[in-house]
Amino acid sequence: MNPASLLGAANSILSRRELPQLSACQWQITTVLCDDYAALLNTLRDFAPDEGWLGCQSHNILCQAGELTLPPASRIIDGELYARARDESLHLRHDGQGGWLLTRYTVGSGKSGLSDTVTLLGANREVGTLTYQRLWCHDPRHGLHQFAARITGFGGKD
Repeated sequence: MNPASLLGAANSILSRRELPQLSACQWQITTVLCDDYAALLNTLRDFAPDEGWLGCQSHNILCQAGELTLPPASRIIDGELYARARDESLHLRHDGQGGWLLTRYTVGSGKSGLSDTVTLLGANREVGTLTYQRLWCHDPRHGLHQFAARITGFGGKD
């Protein structure tokens, strides 16, 4: 069963339960290993995020309004960044062996996948809310299920 054929039935059920509606999309997800800290910092700089966060050993760093201060000495453990003009997200996770897994998410128009958008409350009052796009797929064993989520920015203070 392809995602486009599920869309109407899924949205009918979701609307009765007042849940976010799904829309058809095309996603591309790529993951690479970065095993050098200087290369990681260059990748983050080149990504040029508008919003997001980085988790370090002793603190978190917020990226807001395109301003990201990269820590030269503090080690980055994980993070999620969003570049609005390209509608691209970059998630990074320390791999436990001295490297980082960098996953890029791009989502565009198409019909091979499904997505919805949710807003979550942030733990940091300065940020307000966080917005994520959840990516869904269908397989015969598990049915329709979420398999990934990408940050799409901060929603502001309410």
